[in-house]
Amino acid sequence: MGNKEEFIADLYPAAVRVSKQTGMSAELILAQAALETGWGEKVLPGTNNIFNIKDSKGWDGPTKSFNVWEIEGGKKVWKDQDFRVYGSMDEALTDRVKFLKENGRYTKAGLFEEGTLGNLEKEAKALQKAGYATDPHYAEQLAKVFNGPTMRRGIALAEGRGAPELPEHKQGEHKPGEHKPTAPAKPADAMADGRLRQGEEGPAVKAMQERLNELGFRDAKGQPLKPDGDFGPATKHALQQAQRAYGLDDDGVAGPKTLDALKKAPPEKGALLSDPANRDNGMYKQAVEGLEKLGPGAFKDRAELERAAGTLTYEARVSGLTSINAVVANANGTGLFAVQGELNDPAARRVHADKEQAVNTPLERSSQQLKQDVPDQPKLAPEQAQERAPKTMTA
Repeated sequence: MGNKEEFIADLYPAAVRVSKQTGMSAELILAQAALETGWGEKVLPGTNNIFNIKDSKGWDGPTKSFNVWEIEGGKKVWKDQDFRVYGSMDEALTDRVKFLKENGRYTKAGLFEEGTLGNLEKEAKALQKAGYATDPHYAEQLAKVFNGPTMRRGIALAEGRGAPELPEHKQGEHKPGEHKPTAPAKPADAMADGRLRQGEEGPAVKAMQERLNELGFRDAKGQPLKPDGDFGPATKHALQQAQRAYGLDDDGVAGPKTLDALKKAPPEKGALLSDPANRDNGMYKQAVEGLEKLGPGAFKDRAELERAAGTLTYEARVSGLTSINAVVANANGTGLFAVQGELNDPAARRVHADKEQAVNTPLERSSQQLKQDVPDQPKLAPEQAQERAPKTMTA
């Protein structure tokens, strides 16, 4: 069993208890928790805050501050934010249901109506109707996550530790606290709607992971994906890299256009920029040296720095630069500049690269893209070279 199953096994008893207390189905609680936290990977440490709910006027409990990013004016901005701290998972899940009840749009969408509350499929549709998520397939996604093998393994692990069987509210005649044992659901086909999303599993996901590896797209740590057929945060990160590289909407959902682009894309070939055999290795090393001078806090790790160096080398070469004599960052640290010439020389040439994109672009991708966009000049035969040589003027 992995961390994902452990997350579900740990959360499961609280989900069952809160379900009995509130009428909300344990299936929905577990599916949302898995989908929105990446199976527990995105929960803020030391908070029991399963859904990362921020502090607000209605909260009198303890809080903890974290430096997180938000989008403001179309830009990514890092800010210190206070988040709620719960004494237990039960408390966190109960507060979550309370939040939904106190928000009128969910009541208006019928989430708490008899016949809906306690039924995963109907609850999910009500959440989608209320605009809980922008994904038009959000309800289907919740059902797939719950019916997937990872969830089933996590529940089995919890039940093996003595937790009660997962309850299921009676459909059509729901009363809070009224349950019956549920039969294991068959895993849903990840490609049933022609799209692959985070939380889905199966052969189609595995094939996509293998293709992303072949094309040089990596996880957030710069490592190849584990082709296990499980669409987790690492797979989504690599997929978004591919979508950006191919000029597609980087929503992290593999729809027909994305899958077609992955199918038609040529595999990565040739030496990486970091390889001395690569024709642009000299400029790449200049980029690395320049980035190292930005200081130890400029990048999370060496892999990020090297990916950024690859992107800077690409941008410099396609812009016509022949060397990188210095690298500087802009005031807010969101941009990097490769400089050819002296920094204090007005005639020095500069090329910009977005830092976030730079650190997330695989070195394989920038190496291959540079080879495609700035191809080697063909070697001419002696007679061709003579024909192209400039002619001298005769008297």
